[in-house]
Parts: sequence; C-alpha cells; structure tokens
Amino acid sequence: MASISSPGLGSGLDVTSLVSQLMAVERRPLTALNSREAAFQAKISALGSLRGALSQVETAAAKLKAGGFTDFKGSVGDSSVASVTVSSIAPAGSYSLEVTQLAQAQIVSTGQDPATTNGLLNTSGSINIQLGSNTAVTVSVTAGQTLGDLAATINADANLKTQIKASVVDRRLVLESRSTGAANTITVSNATAGLQDFQSTTVARPALDANFKLNGLSIVRSTNTVGDALTGVTINLLKTNTGSTTPLTVARNSGAVKSALEGFIKAYNETNTTIRDLGLVNSATGEGSILTGDATLRTAQSQLRALIGTPPAGLVDPFANNLSQLGVSVARDGSLSLDSGKLQTLFDERPESVDALVKAFGASAQSITKSLSSEGGLVASRIEGMSASISTLDLRREALNRRLEQIEARYRRQFTALDSTVSSLQNTSTFLTQQLANLPKIGG
Repeated sequence: MASISSPGLGSGLDVTSLVSQLMAVERRPLTALNSREAAFQAKISALGSLRGALSQVETAAAKLKAGGFTDFKGSVGDSSVASVTVSSIAPAGSYSLEVTQLAQAQIVSTGQDPATTNGLLNTSGSINIQLGSNTAVTVSVTAGQTLGDLAATINADANLKTQIKASVVDRRLVLESRSTGAANTITVSNATAGLQDFQSTTVARPALDANFKLNGLSIVRSTNTVGDALTGVTINLLKTNTGSTTPLTVARNSGAVKSALEGFIKAYNETNTTIRDLGLVNSATGEGSILTGDATLRTAQSQLRALIGTPPAGLVDPFANNLSQLGVSVARDGSLSLDSGKLQTLFDERPESVDALVKAFGASAQSITKSLSSEGGLVASRIEGMSASISTLDLRREALNRRLEQIEARYRRQFTALDSTVSSLQNTSTFLTQQLANLPKIGG
C-alpha cells in the first residue's frame, strides 16, 4: 500500500516555504521581462495616441488640399420660399425673389361608376387619353373589368405610364399628370359607344405654371425647378410669398475656406497637446512622461512646427504665400489660431491666391503627416518594432517558465530527500537517547 507523505512532516523542516523563497529569487528575471513588456506596451499605447492624432491632421489637410474655395454659393433669405444650387459658371449677384404661383400638375376625375354595372364595366371598346400636345394614346376597355383593372391598364401602357398616373378614388377613375405646367392638361376623347361617361371629366386640380419675379422681372416656367433664369443657377421654388420679396444671393463661398482652416487648426492643436503631454516632464518631481525624450516624438513635433513656419513652394502671389497672411498665428505653446477677419479680407481681394495657398499648404501637410502616421511611416514602424520586441520577450518568457518549473521540481526533490534524512537522523537520535537512558547506572 502506498504511503502518504508531506514534505517536512517527519522532520519539521518547512520545505514548502523554503522552496517558495528560493523560487522568488529564481523568478526575478521573469519579473524583469514582465516589466520590460509593460514598458513596451505603455509606449505602444502612447505612440498609438500620437498616430491617431496625426491621422486627424492628415484628414484635415486633405480637405485643404482639395481646394474649390473659389466656388460660388447660393442662398435665399427665406429658405421656405426657395432654395438654390450653383455651378462653377455662376456669376456673383444679389436679387429679390417674389413667388406668386407654384407650378402644379393637373388632376381630373370621372363621375362615380362610369359605364359600369355593379362595379364592372358593361361595354367593351376604347378611349383616347392625351396629355397636353403629346400624341393621344388609345386604351382598350373590356367588359367585365373593374375600374381598378382599367387604371392598371393605363399605368402599364408603355406611352402613358411616363405621362399620367391612374387610380380609383371613391368609385371614380382619377388621372393625374406626371408633369407640371398649364400646357400639360389631360383630355379623354373618342370613347366608343357605351363608354362616353369617361369623357365627362371634372378638374380636381388645375394645371398651373410657376410665376415669379427676379428683381421685379416677371418670369413664367412650367416647373418649380428653374435652371435657365440665372446663368449657372438652379432655383427650386417651394412656396409663394406674394406681395413681399426675399433676397437671393450668389457669392463666393468664403465660409468653406474658413471652415476647412478651422478644422485643420483644431486637429493640429489637439495633436500639439498630445505631443506635449506625452513628452512632459514634471517640474516639481523631475519625473518624465511615457515618451519623454523619445526620438520619434521629437521628430513628429519638429516636422509639424517646420510645416507651419515654411511657406509652400511654387506660389506666385507675394501677398498670399504663407499662413500668417491668411490670419493664422502661432502661440508660445505652439498652438494655432485664426483671425477670421484677416482671412475674409484677403479672400475678398485675392480669392484665387487664397485658394492656391490653402491647397499648396494642404498638400504639404498631408505629405508630412502621412509619412509619420501611415503604414510604413515613422510612428507605425516604431510601433511595429516594439511589437516585435514583445514577441521576442514572449518566447523568452516561455523558455524561462519551463526552466523555472524544472528548478522548482529539483528543489522539491532535494529538500524532500533532506527532510527524509533529517527525519531518519532524528529517529536514530531518539532511539539512542532511549537506550542510553535504560543502561544500568554505575554505582547504583
């Protein structure tokens, strides 16, 4: 029968504690590996924050590079009356707009239950349906059909379905023009015997043209979307404002360049703050941050600062070749700010030069930030290098753990053997003590 043993039980030797203390010493290299990995992970996280901030700058720079800041923008004082879209050929100008009538499509209907008995058409034949000056279309009618069947036939007709929409409302056949304008009226004619009821239609909604005035000049169009009243401008009429006017303005979209620059400045300032915090040194304790003194961090900071201070190459207008002329200034902490008034003044005077400057700067900024943050860039490569170092540490940790297992097993064997030896010696000592005690006393 196998015996049950416990290290130290026989001798009183605390084998478990001894092994534990010895293994704590043996594990010091493992603790050092874990500390190194934690340091790598912290730096990877910090560099990830830097990379994310730089990517935001790159995105904002791409919007600057895209340009288009000399394009015109249309606006209407009362946006419920009309909206406008403009193309690149639109001229600047201001107009007064008065809408006296909106264009609408005609709707006509028959009387209830035309040429029907108990809801079914009682006669076969045909009717002609015509929209405006288009060619009349002959529609076949079959006895026994419902009005819904006839509406479906009209809607399926290859010619009519693009001109007229048919439906049945309260037992009436309803025809609605798909085109607005006074000329687009609906006519039902040439009904064969027994189908004349379809020719007796009632106008439920009249066909109307759009009537409006620009700077007092009366204009009539068949639709509410007018693209030929002002060059390069499409006006979408939405509501009448008879008796009053609302301004319609076409001007350069100066707000676009301001918005794009503000977006870049916001991203740049956030990155500037990230860089400062990652490399900050506590003045009271002298303790550094995660990336204090880091070469990658310093490179990113210096390249961004150089970007702001270096005029883009290839600009020909000396009055618009650097960011300060746009109203961009640099504070002592490296952050940027924008003087909107200065930007607007320069844009009003030299819109094409401002557009060229912003695009050139955006291209430079995008190139620099991309070289730092993109795959294969400086920051990304540094992160990849640290990740590779962590992988190496993992391999070393696995090997060290295997070695520690072997060491601990050896220690346990050795101390177990020692425990057994000590226990045996103790038993021998006890036996000898007992035997000596039993010897006859001399002179007793």
